[in-house]
Parts: sequence; C-alpha cells; structure tokens
Amino acid sequence: MTDTTKTIRPFRIDIAQEQLDDLADRLSRTRFGTPLPGDD
Repeated sequence: MTDTTKTIRPFRIDIAQEQLDDLADRLSRTRFGTPLPGDD
C-alpha cells in the first residue's frame, strides 16, 4: 500500500432528513429474537 491509500480523509454525504428520520423509526421498531442456546 502506498501512503495515499493509508490516509484517512474527511468526507461529507448528503442524506435528506426525511430518510434519516425513516431509518431511525425503522431501527427503533426492530425486534430481535431471543438468542438460541449455545449462541454466544
């Protein structure tokens, strides 16, 4: 790898607030099943 591929560079993305709100709503309603025995 060269030094340029190891460099962390800041970036910005543009996501509509409506989409972020929808994602937050979906995540808040997510239900996870009970872990199975032996599922560590």
